Amino acid sequence: MTVQRQPRLKVGARSATRFKDKVRQLIRVGRGRNLERFIQEGLNPVVRGWANYYRKATTYGVFEDLDGWLRRKLRCLIWRRWKRVYTRARRLIALGYTEAKGWCCACNGRGPWWTLVPRT
Repeated sequence: MTVQRQPRLKVGARSATRFKDKVRQLIRVGRGRNLERFIQEGLNPVVRGWANYYRKATTYGVFEDLDGWLRRKLRCLIWRRWKRVYTRARRLIALGYTEAKGWCCACNGRGPWWTLVPRT
């Protein structure tokens, strides 16, 4: 519950942390598998179940944060599959990055969590 005049339901911080732990565990198991099948068979049931359980919550900030976090985790999974710098640059350019930006992202060496920002 929130502390405003009209109390609203919200997702607890510990519940969001447990959800993140569960997704981390699933992603570790899902490495090396077909990404589409992994999302359909492994990730979707967990995300749908969690979202359905908290669907009456009226504070949406937690859902937006978790959505962005989950998308970033999936981008990191794809980034790690592109093992070589050349592959990363080539795939980024194919996805719409400019050639200079694609090579800059592929060669920076700072890791997938820092590197992968959605292109604008």
